[in-house]
This record gives sequence, C-alpha cells and structure tokens, in this order.
Amino acid sequence: PEYAPALLEHVWRVKAQHWDEGVRALAARAAGVLCVREPRYASEQMIPALCQRALSSDLRVRHGAALMLGELAIALARVEPP
Repeated sequence: PEYAPALLEHVWRVKAQHWDEGVRALAARAAGVLCVREPRYASEQMIPALCQRALSSDLRVRHGAALMLGELAIALARVEPP
C-alpha cells in the first residue's frame, strides 16, 4: 500500500528507540514485514543508520537497532533481486 514507506520510516526512526522493550520488539517485527515492500530504502537508508545506532551508549537504542537489523536481515534475504 501507499502508506508503507511512511509507516516504515516511523517504525524505525521512532518506535525502535521506544522505552518499552515490547514495543521495540514489535517495531522490529513490523519493519521486517514492511521492508519487503521497500527493500532499496531498507538497505540504503535503514541499515546504515541502524548500524550506527547499534554502537550507541544507550542500551534501549542499541537493543532496538540490534532487533531491527536482525529482522531486516531475515526479511531482505527472502527478497528476490530485481
């Protein structure tokens, strides 16, 4: 759907850093589902930024980034190349 890119951006920019661990986990799962619709955006924008976040001194930021990177890796591995 046309709202997928906006929803994906909100999930990785906002919800991946949420104070609640469960919300971070759900955000990661949602990003994994949504990124198959936008694989180029996920690989060019999300992954580099999430790799930077994975080095954060803030545990919640680091945890959210690690969860999301894992879900993206699994989902993008299933996407057929163009």
